[in-house]
Amino acid sequence: MLATMMAAWGASIAAGQQSTPSPVSAPESVLLASTEKYLWAARVEAEDGVYTTDIVARERISEFKRIKKLNGAVKFMAARGEELFAVFADNTVYRLFIDGSGVSERGLPEGAAPVALAASANGLYALVASAVAAAVSPPAGADPETDQDRFDPKSSRLSLILYGKTGWRPLMPCPDEVSDATSPALGTIGDDVLLFWLPADEAGIRSARFQAGTAEWKRGPDNAIESPITYWPAMMDRIISVAAVSGGKLQLCRRLGEEWSRDTLRFLDNAPDPGKEDIQQAAAFNQHVAFVVRDSSGARQLRFGRIDEEPSEPTLSMADIFEQPAPGTNLRFHTLMFFILIATFAALWIFRRGSMVAPVALPAGWQLAFVSQRGAAWLIDLIPFTVAYAMILGVDWSSGIGELFKWAIDIDSTAGTLSQPNVLKWWILSGSSYLLYAVSMELVSRRTIGKIVMRLHLLNEAGERPSAAQIVARNAFRVLELTPPLWALNFLAVLTRNRQRLGDIFARTVVVRRASGVDPASDSPASTDADSADNDDQPPATPS
Repeated sequence: MLATMMAAWGASIAAGQQSTPSPVSAPESVLLASTEKYLWAARVEAEDGVYTTDIVARERISEFKRIKKLNGAVKFMAARGEELFAVFADNTVYRLFIDGSGVSERGLPEGAAPVALAASANGLYALVASAVAAAVSPPAGADPETDQDRFDPKSSRLSLILYGKTGWRPLMPCPDEVSDATSPALGTIGDDVLLFWLPADEAGIRSARFQAGTAEWKRGPDNAIESPITYWPAMMDRIISVAAVSGGKLQLCRRLGEEWSRDTLRFLDNAPDPGKEDIQQAAAFNQHVAFVVRDSSGARQLRFGRIDEEPSEPTLSMADIFEQPAPGTNLRFHTLMFFILIATFAALWIFRRGSMVAPVALPAGWQLAFVSQRGAAWLIDLIPFTVAYAMILGVDWSSGIGELFKWAIDIDSTAGTLSQPNVLKWWILSGSSYLLYAVSMELVSRRTIGKIVMRLHLLNEAGERPSAAQIVARNAFRVLELTPPLWALNFLAVLTRNRQRLGDIFARTVVVRRASGVDPASDSPASTDADSADNDDQPPATPS
């Protein structure tokens, strides 16, 4: 049913900064869009005549994460970088970011509906009726090539327009033979726009390329695939590719130079190719082509095909993909974190409130370490573990930190879970290794490498070197301090009188530095023989 409706719309796009046109008159429809890093999926649903669109996304090494539910029916999607452009049935435009935030953008000119959509770093491209493109008012100071008076589509029925920083502007009329009836589709590679269409005799798929700064379409070689029913541009590894259904068979065609080659897609467990009645959407992602298909029971699945080898991506139920818990709705997890915080602060107030306000007695020539020094020492010790495990597990270090931060402050993140399962594993391994390292180093030398670099030392609240039990205790509390939703506990080092973190407060330890202006050689406290090599920078030993 939906495949037939899609055929009426023509070719669908959902790959490599591309979009998929899809009618929303059906009770439910699914759209896909992708970039090199993200795969987006949207499900349009209607209840009592009211449409909503549920949007999820995933990275190459992660599972799908709920992004946002939008009011209205999304009809087109185009992705670029970490953002998604969504065009609704009323032709308004919304830009959604991977963190769940979004902003309304200027709608298409004249309230027109696009025929096709694509996005790149330059902006959002739309294929519209030439009369609409001619009516676009160029902004003040626009390039003369795009001036309304000089833009003449002539006999072209469709034209390419661009939405950038200054709004919509016309770019280029399409070849005369391109019309709604030829099922046109758009794609992008870098800054170039690719146009595909089916000729009137349905003999193959034709294409043209528009390069920024040029004033014409450069025709590409025709793809001689016979009588394609429907097709999806799919940019795989920045190679111009097309997945097409012809004669009841699915084919992937790639353009290599001036020639098209035909490749066979393999599916998991050597499952047969989806038939022409099964495929509803497609998107190139992570060296695969993802297809939304209906199984024998009519349920939608997300199946992945790959060239010359079995896919590494599993088949997924679309229903399961969209049944992600809404951000911030895991009440049990939030309740647990809340009670841990309450219990921690209650214990501080009952057992250690005196140490939080009373200054400790430090040996002459020693002062409390600055919070900035402690932070720098902590980073010196922790970063090597995070970088090493990120390389081992294939985690994007920067995006992983971002995921943990969103989890910590609960901004559009599913409580208790992360969109990348490996991120949690990465953080647990990094934190555990760092904890073992810190305990071992402080038991042996009472200093980690970070403290040595920053010239910091550990003392107990009596001004003496801490015992082994105190060292173990202060580090045991790092389990709480390293848990993202409890990162707020680290602010105790800023708020307490003696700049103590949670572990220091309960273990009765402090981190110190040598007082400025003190000559280390003349004012060094007494030290043990074992510390003679560093006699100029040692606090006193614990009395025997």
